[in-house]
Amino acid sequence: MCCLVEALGGLAGGAIGGIAPDVLEPAISPNHRKLAHSVATAGAISLAKVAEWQDMCRRRGATATQTALSCAAGTRERADAEFAAFGWSFLAGFIAGFFAGYASHLALDAVTARGLPLWGLG
Repeated sequence: MCCLVEALGGLAGGAIGGIAPDVLEPAISPNHRKLAHSVATAGAISLAKVAEWQDMCRRRGATATQTALSCAAGTRERADAEFAAFGWSFLAGFIAGFFAGYASHLALDAVTARGLPLWGLG
């Protein structure tokens, strides 16, 4: 179950990450590419601690699952722990999906005629 939830989180994260650069910098002019569309941002994405963050989410999800199993069925405590386990699993997938979606957006923009700015500060 947690793998399916994580996959769904990855799909949601990828979809949101894929549009994030244009949400942050809408294409209202041909020169809309600034910091959110820069090579520097692409580098920062590659240095993100995605695996570390995912591991933390998975550990917290496992802890929540153990808590749920130790609670009586049908109790509020069990429902809360199950919801937390679901949320942590979803977030583990969302993190990876978001960064993959964002990076793929930048990679596709990089091969257009306008390319990507180096720093995007100007």
